[in-house]
Amino acid sequence: MSVLALVIVNSDNYPVFIKTLHDYDVSKMSAEESMNILYNMNATLDIIEERQSQMQNRDPYLGLLNQCENYKIFGLLSATRIKILLMVSTNVSVMFRDTEARSTLKNLYSSYIDVTTYNPFYSPGSEIQSKKLEELVKSIFGLTTEYNN
Repeated sequence: MSVLALVIVNSDNYPVFIKTLHDYDVSKMSAEESMNILYNMNATLDIIEERQSQMQNRDPYLGLLNQCENYKIFGLLSATRIKILLMVSTNVSVMFRDTEARSTLKNLYSSYIDVTTYNPFYSPGSEIQSKKLEELVKSIFGLTTEYNN
């Protein structure tokens, strides 16, 4: 896969989970590129705010939110205003399709729900630290070959 970054933002627009390719493989991305990616992800939150006021249907998948020559950002907005952003590279031979983005974001949201609701020690709004979510994210980044539910 060509995933560059993944961010989960709570309803107060505070990031509770942030991962970039740099976090897993320093040789594939510089720290400066990682910061630029996070800046673009943050700018995409404004697009979500605009779309939130215009939303007619309740499908949480927002689709393609932002793109340039090097990346595309897909998003999901839950009924509780949890936002999940997924940035993929466009500089690869196999393109990341809309259906793949939809299923990836829905799987992430499902895992987020499991992590936050089934952990009695999780404090809402705090940073998420979960081995299960981390393994799912590694599989999304293409760093592991399988993910066990």
